[in-house]
Amino acid sequence: MKVLGATVKQRFRLIVCCCLHMLAAGGDFVRADNTDNGYQLGRGYALGETGITLGGYASTHLQALGRDPWNWNISSLSAFVSWDSGSKLRFFSETEVENALSTNDNHNLTTNFTSLHIERLYLDYLLNNQVTIRVGKMLTPIGQWNQIHVDPLVWTTSRPVATTNLFSNYASGVMLQGTVLLGKRLLEYSVYSDYSAVLDPSTSRVQGPVFDNAQGLRLRYEVTDTLKLGLSYADFALLNSTSIRNHLLGMDLAWSYQRFAINSEVVLNMKDPGTDGRRYSHDADELDFSNKSATLNAWQGYIQGVAPLVNSVYAVARYEFFDQDNRGFNPANRKFGQAEVFGLAYRPMPPVVWKLEYRLGKNNAQLAPDGLLASFAVLF
Repeated sequence: MKVLGATVKQRFRLIVCCCLHMLAAGGDFVRADNTDNGYQLGRGYALGETGITLGGYASTHLQALGRDPWNWNISSLSAFVSWDSGSKLRFFSETEVENALSTNDNHNLTTNFTSLHIERLYLDYLLNNQVTIRVGKMLTPIGQWNQIHVDPLVWTTSRPVATTNLFSNYASGVMLQGTVLLGKRLLEYSVYSDYSAVLDPSTSRVQGPVFDNAQGLRLRYEVTDTLKLGLSYADFALLNSTSIRNHLLGMDLAWSYQRFAINSEVVLNMKDPGTDGRRYSHDADELDFSNKSATLNAWQGYIQGVAPLVNSVYAVARYEFFDQDNRGFNPANRKFGQAEVFGLAYRPMPPVVWKLEYRLGKNNAQLAPDGLLASFAVLF
């Protein structure tokens, strides 16, 4: 079947060719990793004895999804600034330019979709060996992916629906975090309270769900050297729907052995009985009021496996499932979506990765459409 003048096979060849081009161009960049002043790729650049370290990452994406034209963009240019002088006080910030350069429907380069925003900005105070107080804007501690979501650190170009659709990726407020010894193993914990509506002036420009206010808890226990289990809970209201309280419960698993890995997350979002059925629409960036009496719960999750093939090439496979609703929160319209991702990742060194994948599924056009995706990412 032809799609906008190109067959699926032709589009696949296009993405492969672009990946090879990025590989050739990126290889010179990686080999140019200099060691002046102790700089190492992926670890940032330390400014003398100031305690300040500069870093960041860059990524470029190419995708051909469904019937849409293929699209290329410089998806992220992100700058990290951290300060750690050895005292109890530490600082971190991440500022990101999204879609710095991209193609439009006519495949012309444009900067019309460019946006600049602060991803993270916080101070840490090390109260003692078990407790750190964090104040500012941070990544919401729900599951695994959201806390390590930057392109060079994950295995696929696409992001699982369950890690971004039901809750805000960012929280602005205060958090207590640390580790305690439970038995012979470590238990990591995070307890936070969010006030994004008051503290974050950029909420109106963020795509996706945004907290109005939230409270939450995350625990992660090191069962063995190769297995970690996590539990997350959040009580929150989303911006523009403060009359609705959501209760999200999440569980996650991370297993690794040598160069093999399995990761999984499952989240359940529940609404308080008696609240109306207004619901955030992920694609439309608006609230849907079509059925105010419905209070359905939503399940979403994924399981992903990574296995080495040869040298620095890995095979990646992921299965996703997600409750979704295309025409208002109405039980008659409720659709259960599924998606499978099959891909390759070439990681010649930890801070650098090229990815190629194909995604297909059922009832997935709204949140995870079929198609080809490729990317290159580097952590500075």
